[in-house]
Amino acid sequence: MSAPGARRAALPGIGLWLLAAVLGPVAMSSLAGSAAAASPAPELTVVSTARYDVQPSHRRVRVTVDLRATNHHSDTVIRSYFFSDVVLGFLPNASGFTVAAPAGSKVHPTVRVTSRTSDRVLVSVGFGTKLRSGKTVGVRLTFDLVDHGRAPDRAVRVGSAVATFPVWAVGTTGTPGSRVSVTVPAGYRIEVLGGPLAGPSTGPGGTKAYVSASLSAPGAFAAYILADRPGAYRGTPVNVTVGGAPYSVVVRSWQDDKTFGTRVAGILRKALPAIGTLVGAPPVAHGPGGTPLAVEEAVTRSAGGYAALFDGGTARISVAYDAGPAVVLHEAAHAWFNGSLVADRWAAEGFASYYARRVAGTLKIAIGTLPLTKALLAKRIPLNAWASDGTPDPVVDGYGIAASSALAKLIADRVGQAGLGAVWRAIEAGEMADQPANGGGAAEVDPAGASAPDWRALLDLIDTRTGKDVTDLWRTWVVRPDEAALLDRRATVRADYRSLVTEAGAWAVPAAIRVALDRWRFDEAADLIAKSRAVLAGRSALDAAAAAIGVRLPPKLRTAFEGDVGPAAAATELATEEAAVDRLAADIAIRPAEPGLVERIGLMGEDPDGEIAAARAAFASGDLTGGVRLADGAATTWVGALDVGRGRLAGAAGILTLFAALVLLVTASRDRRSRARWSYRAGQVIRSMGPGPRPGPRPVREVGPRSGAAAVTTGVQVTTRNVSHVSAAQTPMAHPYVPGARSVDWPRGGYGTLAADPPADRSSATTPPGHEAPGRRPDADPRPGDVPPDPAPGDQ
Repeated sequence: MSAPGARRAALPGIGLWLLAAVLGPVAMSSLAGSAAAASPAPELTVVSTARYDVQPSHRRVRVTVDLRATNHHSDTVIRSYFFSDVVLGFLPNASGFTVAAPAGSKVHPTVRVTSRTSDRVLVSVGFGTKLRSGKTVGVRLTFDLVDHGRAPDRAVRVGSAVATFPVWAVGTTGTPGSRVSVTVPAGYRIEVLGGPLAGPSTGPGGTKAYVSASLSAPGAFAAYILADRPGAYRGTPVNVTVGGAPYSVVVRSWQDDKTFGTRVAGILRKALPAIGTLVGAPPVAHGPGGTPLAVEEAVTRSAGGYAALFDGGTARISVAYDAGPAVVLHEAAHAWFNGSLVADRWAAEGFASYYARRVAGTLKIAIGTLPLTKALLAKRIPLNAWASDGTPDPVVDGYGIAASSALAKLIADRVGQAGLGAVWRAIEAGEMADQPANGGGAAEVDPAGASAPDWRALLDLIDTRTGKDVTDLWRTWVVRPDEAALLDRRATVRADYRSLVTEAGAWAVPAAIRVALDRWRFDEAADLIAKSRAVLAGRSALDAAAAAIGVRLPPKLRTAFEGDVGPAAAATELATEEAAVDRLAADIAIRPAEPGLVERIGLMGEDPDGEIAAARAAFASGDLTGGVRLADGAATTWVGALDVGRGRLAGAAGILTLFAALVLLVTASRDRRSRARWSYRAGQVIRSMGPGPRPGPRPVREVGPRSGAAAVTTGVQVTTRNVSHVSAAQTPMAHPYVPGARSVDWPRGGYGTLAADPPADRSSATTPPGHEAPGRRPDADPRPGDVPPDPAPGDQ
């Protein structure tokens, strides 16, 4: 990319190029004593062959001019015409004039300087003879164009590294036939401005020669030679601190031009920190592999005639050997504004000019502006159409430089210095124009890699970093007619994007939308915005549905929405969560409000409410599948509670029935045994003590004296344990005992009520020791109405 600096004249020193011309023949007395009369017709013509030889070792160009002068007068009878000399004009630094006659000639020509000013030197060349009418004389004039140094913009520079000088033809105006040739030593790169000169042709020792054709009008011929030999440089390091960080530049001047290195290095040491402070970002121009930026003295070669060129590929700034301080200051700003920071030529040139003017006053450097004159406005073009490598039309280039400088100032006036600084820092960091509205972390960078922004990205960055709309400036100065529709589409889609950011609230808009906006793919961005709005609308409905059933949703939907995939992934997640919430809501709706007895019995041992709580927790953690499974399990429990309760009741009834039957069986069996024992015991007592005859042998229990043992006669044995349970209070009233009366035919007395057959001998029956029941008579027998005791172990 070329980054031209201040414009220079296509032909340096053109004001000093004085084409050699016959300023006026001097009338001399004729042999008849008559003076030569002036005449409008050419009286004396001069044609020449001029050769320019570059002599670097002598820091000069040796010019050799072979002149042929012809007197076109015709003598009359009374008058004769002759010329003795001719006056020629040359550059003011031409010196060392000598003149010689051709070989074999007997004339003695002369040369002298008649006048020297800052613009030209006048030289009188004497022919050494009277040039009479119709005669021609030839002489060889030699002089030097010497490089005296001093001013960097001097017209003649001749050294081992560079040779620059003007070339002109010598002859009278309108006289054809003059020629010009230039010879340059080997090793120089040569460029010819103006002319024309044909060549080069290679001569002895590798010299290169350029030759003109026969010139029909020598006064219209002008050329300028630019010749330099690469590699003949000396370096001057410049180490400065810019924005708190070290920055290095090396100034490479020709070995024979130490002045250039000193002068340019001094300007850069002051300019770079000052520009860095204003820009608010470090320089972006570095040499290959991080080497210092090179500012190299050169003979600039461009159709536009610029004093400096920035080569982004090599990070080298070529500054014309004759460039002034303003050009150096402008090129210093190109350390920021070049193809690495901004892509378009108008942006690089415009802001380099803007910042150079801002610091020029501080550094006391006079720097002018190129006004937009009527001539330039007549060549007006959209700045996007300004070619990056210059155009053949210098007026178009002049408009581009002037317009870009004016536009940069308009932008700066609108957004302010701080706004511009924010834009440059964002570009240097590789940030995308649009960032997440709620982002608090690292800035979002272009996923495709950072690149210098063109006019589109620069417009977006100014918009987002400064909050100022400069679209109207783009319409007026920058875009081509077919690009204006893009600005309209951009305005519509970006308005929709800002509305989406508001609707999203705390959520960040999908990165895919920002990428599409950054690429100016507005149809894609509009489609993504519409899909994102659908997700946000669904999110609101989903939040309401989840809140209605007490569910806290996981952050998965937000993660998908803010992710790199875009709203498509969020739409899928939204559908999944909607289905899960609907399923959970349906399961919760199954829960009976007032479960009946049977349902409560069916729910015994189950915890569907706990499963619903677990389902809600699973939802909150993002396990939608697990949450749905738990909720479905709870719903299944509620649905089957009635049937399960009925089954349990039926089972319980069966068990109770069986248990009741067993109880009845056991109870009946015990009752039969108890009745049998009681009947047996009661019957024994009755039989023993009751009245009436007892058929068959009567088992009787005879109780002997208290100290004796019980004696059992025939019948069933009765233990004393059973006897001990007979209450004394229930002992039957007996007839008064009559000792010795033991007859079995004891008569029933009137006093007796039950005991019709008392034992034969009650007094002799005894209770075994330890079997007396306290509080009763030891010999009391059971009475009717006594409760039979439970059988003791071992009882039969």
